[in-house]
Amino acid sequence: SKWGKSVRRDPATDHNVNLDVGQSLHVDAWQQDGPDRHMARAQYRGAEWDVQLQTGAPVRHGRCVIRAVRGSCLVVEPE
Repeated sequence: SKWGKSVRRDPATDHNVNLDVGQSLHVDAWQQDGPDRHMARAQYRGAEWDVQLQTGAPVRHGRCVIRAVRGSCLVVEPE
């Protein structure tokens, strides 16, 4: 186009598409669900959500930032 090359972003991680990306929530405890997979349940926007720790992120409970939304699962990393 005359405005230059457009950059295609994954909608699951784009805060312009999904306003939950970049928001924070509190995780009380992580459960290991495989060698590199940690899951939790957390309250967010008045409901309980499945939460997955982003691959490679340190396993810490407390305040986390939403990095992606995959279906009904929030992918987060610690703040």
